[in-house]
Amino acid sequence: MGLPVGSVSVAVATHAQCPVVVVVRDDAPPSPNSPIVVGVEESADARLAVGFAFEEAAARGAGLVAVRAWTPPSSPWRSDRWPLDLDTDEVELAERNLASHTLHDWCERYPAVEVSVQTVSATPAHALEIASRDAQLLVVGCQGRGGFHGLLLGSVSVQVLHHARCPVAVVRHYIAPSTEVGAAAAADHDCN
Repeated sequence: MGLPVGSVSVAVATHAQCPVVVVVRDDAPPSPNSPIVVGVEESADARLAVGFAFEEAAARGAGLVAVRAWTPPSSPWRSDRWPLDLDTDEVELAERNLASHTLHDWCERYPAVEVSVQTVSATPAHALEIASRDAQLLVVGCQGRGGFHGLLLGSVSVQVLHHARCPVAVVRHYIAPSTEVGAAAAADHDCN
């Protein structure tokens, strides 16, 4: 089975200097009562995505579901180590507090938007794919917390573009033309 998103959609989401909404399926449109879903973490693009999601939720009169995924640490590889005693309730509370902190200013700016926070023990892409099943729009930043700063589209964004069950908005931080990538894009634009 092939991936549902074509190369043009991925290329536009990768290089556009504005939010891009990709509609990948021709299923029945989602209910207008369905929420907007947004991935919440600390990157600059994720913070922009949260703002975009609030604006869309307010404009559509929709609720907002903020998804914060966390992955438990793996077990130690040495057999002489005790298993890590992880208090999942404590981790859930800490993750919920981080998400609430990220959302705070936007909640004050858009008090009419009903917000719920979901903390999920899963990879971010999997958690967002599951949340997209009941959403009218899934909003993600284009880059996450990973260490590959040269990538123009993060792995979570790519995965949700391919697997989400609703339209996906990819929101990016503007790349100034003075950067190497921005200068190349500006040079390509001038030639057309």
